[in-house]
Amino acid sequence: MLCRLADALEILYPLQNKSMQAVVLKQIGISPGNSVTLTETMVSYLKKVCVKTLVLAENDIVGLGPNILASFQYSHCFNTIVLSGNRFSLVSFADVAQFVGMLYELTNLKVFDFSYNPIKYKKIQYLNIPFLSDTTLVQPLVEQKLIHEFKPTKCLSRKTDKS
Repeated sequence: MLCRLADALEILYPLQNKSMQAVVLKQIGISPGNSVTLTETMVSYLKKVCVKTLVLAENDIVGLGPNILASFQYSHCFNTIVLSGNRFSLVSFADVAQFVGMLYELTNLKVFDFSYNPIKYKKIQYLNIPFLSDTTLVQPLVEQKLIHEFKPTKCLSRKTDKS
């Protein structure tokens, strides 16, 4: 059985009202297809520990519960927070506002690593690339081969059907 991130955060129970240099919980209990939303319950012990560096990287975290930092007793202790390699989606204004609000509360924060989080869009609009849609162009064999692998055969045919 995998240890989930929620379980790993519970080990902070005896450290309440203490100071720590770092809490590093990276790649904790990741099982394919699962995602994590950090809730107030999950961080209930972390809220009561003065932590300088918090690393919650590569845990498939997709979001933060409402007002997650509101009751952090020692939010002023954070110098570094690493949330890289998760799956946060900042699609809506509310998602962005929540992150900005979180950062605003962290008065002593010097480093916030949010790298390698995918960017998601509500509606994807693909470019119309004429080169790929106009098969009457004379193309080198290599390009024809590449297009052939991605397009149905009938689209590549230069022959006209005379039935």
